[in-house]
Amino acid sequence: MSESIDHTSLSRTQKHRKHFLALIIAVSLVLVSVIAPRWDGSVQSYMHGIGLGLICLAILGRCWCTLYIAAKKKTALVTIGPYSLCRNPLYVFSLIGTCGLGLLTGSFVLTAFFTLSAFLVFNWVILREERYLAKNFSPEYQDYCFRTGRWLPRLSAWRDQAHIETRPRLMLITLRDGACLLACWPIFNLLAEARLSGVFAPLFTLP
Repeated sequence: MSESIDHTSLSRTQKHRKHFLALIIAVSLVLVSVIAPRWDGSVQSYMHGIGLGLICLAILGRCWCTLYIAAKKKTALVTIGPYSLCRNPLYVFSLIGTCGLGLLTGSFVLTAFFTLSAFLVFNWVILREERYLAKNFSPEYQDYCFRTGRWLPRLSAWRDQAHIETRPRLMLITLRDGACLLACWPIFNLLAEARLSGVFAPLFTLP
């Protein structure tokens, strides 16, 4: 029998998710200090540009999702806006941001590792959330699952309404979290400059 999920257990799961993302950021900061990238300047520039673009997209996307779900999280089933395209758009944009963070390290290996690790953690969280939603919002949730994918968006499924209720405080929290991710960029640059100037000795190179 599957484990029953209540508000407390769900909140604990979300804390684990946030701790994992904080760990990814901390590890990436350390690795940028000790890894010498194998690529030349032009390849790194492209990686950094794409990485920054993905992080900005993730921040905007997460704010868009929060706009719809902030006032109803855990109290109602949201199936409009980004949630009409797929069931977990917040995690889709978080995954995009994690990929962007990986690209800022200048390593395709670390990008793949961070993205895959984040996907596994997010999917674990999603499975627990699905049990909670199925318990509290059936049969509406079962119908939602039938017509809306877990990860992959379906643009033809778009549905919206003229007015929505939101909570500005949660929007600000989402922006704050996104700013932490974006702040990695200047920190990465400073650490890379310190490594190039000999403050940190590179331990190895990664593609």
